[in-house]
Amino acid sequence: MNASPLAAAWLTASTWWLDVALGALFLRMIGDLTGGRWAAFADDALRNCAALLLPATIAFAPLLAGVEALSSAAAGTSVPATWAQPGFIVVRTVAVFAIWLLLARAMGAWHDARERRPRVATAGLLLFVPAVTVFHVDWSMLPEAPWYSPAAGVVAIAGQAASGLALALILLWFRHGEDAAGRAERRDLGNLLLVAVLSWAYLAFMEYLIVWIGDLPHETLWYRRRSDTAGVAAALVTLKLVLPFLMLMSRPVRRSGLLLALAAASVLAGHGCEVWWRHRGSVDGEFGLDALALIAVTGACIAFMAWRSGPGPVQGRAS
Repeated sequence: MNASPLAAAWLTASTWWLDVALGALFLRMIGDLTGGRWAAFADDALRNCAALLLPATIAFAPLLAGVEALSSAAAGTSVPATWAQPGFIVVRTVAVFAIWLLLARAMGAWHDARERRPRVATAGLLLFVPAVTVFHVDWSMLPEAPWYSPAAGVVAIAGQAASGLALALILLWFRHGEDAAGRAERRDLGNLLLVAVLSWAYLAFMEYLIVWIGDLPHETLWYRRRSDTAGVAAALVTLKLVLPFLMLMSRPVRRSGLLLALAAASVLAGHGCEVWWRHRGSVDGEFGLDALALIAVTGACIAFMAWRSGPGPVQGRAS
């Protein structure tokens, strides 16, 4: 991979928050299609998380100046030369972000929209999945050429859903605390987080299992490049799967705002480890750059969230 350590660190930090925003947007569209008390209860928190798409997009924009590294990484591999052209990469990335921003606006991410919009949600989901897939083909797979995974898009969406819901649960704890009126809704959201975590774990493991069974050099290369960062892989499995699974299997945890928020915080931290492992694990560099990039992007996103989130109880749409 030819990306500089600074670019890889910035890509990691911006992608982490981008995933959170996209996961919340994905769940809002699912909620509009299915309805239910969980969707109404968590809607305002999910809307605030989806609104982070704006600062995450701004943070990601400088990376477009480094598309030459993506193109050069794919040179001489099985990747079609037309697909790897820098200009075409920029066009695809801009188009993907435009789709996401338009979907977020249509779903009311930046204004108070309490009515359900199932038609918008249906069309949005049809656009959302290929957009995420194209993004990860360009920004996750091109730097690792000739490695390619047809499951990268769905694995990413499962991880995004888990991380977006995790941040929403943390916001709900700060806004609701242990309010008895939301106990049933918290249980539903805890079940949903457990499903998201297990779905991600299943898809990610199947991705690995297929590579292990095939044992092809150009596929195993991706994992061999990360052989020195096995500790990060162990941390992400522990934080994103083992600890949340053990906690969320308990009904009292799913009904407690604090314990559910702690499980969600573990999922969010684990997703950060996964993003680092995927985008940064094969690039030599110092952790200082990762810390600086994470502080900068996280600070901007938290400031944006604090600016747009006024005081008052969380309100949701009618289910």
